[in-house]
Amino acid sequence: MINSDFPQKAIRAIRYVFYKDLSVSEQYYLKDLLDDKLILLFWRMNKEDRAHSFEVFKRMKEITNDKEMYELALLHDIGKAYIDIGWLGRIFADLGIYRSNTTKMYKNHEKLGIDILKKEMGGVETNRTIENYMNNLIEKRHDLIERCDY
Repeated sequence: MINSDFPQKAIRAIRYVFYKDLSVSEQYYLKDLLDDKLILLFWRMNKEDRAHSFEVFKRMKEITNDKEMYELALLHDIGKAYIDIGWLGRIFADLGIYRSNTTKMYKNHEKLGIDILKKEMGGVETNRTIENYMNNLIEKRHDLIERCDY
């Protein structure tokens, strides 16, 4: 049985192949949105995840002025930074065809992301970024992220 998300996932998989790294102006824009630690985390993602996250941010910017949601849009895939799964592995994971430890990690990348944020913030359990990530991505996926992350 084909997942109802299949057409959207197929389009996303095709876009993944053609993603380019951020332009200089897009890179410059990040400094106004993220602090130094968060910028370093953002750059740990692969170019495709950075480009996708920046697309999510641009969509977010069209529907809200909430800077915390901008930050969340840019960091929502940070958990993928340490998962080496590749393009085909992502497709198989999304379709549920292949089930390995790596694909399980990929499917749980948002939960891995909160661990990465906590570690990179010096073991601090709460700060604005961590609370925003927890409240709007882990505990309940915020409607704005749901509308922009495709």
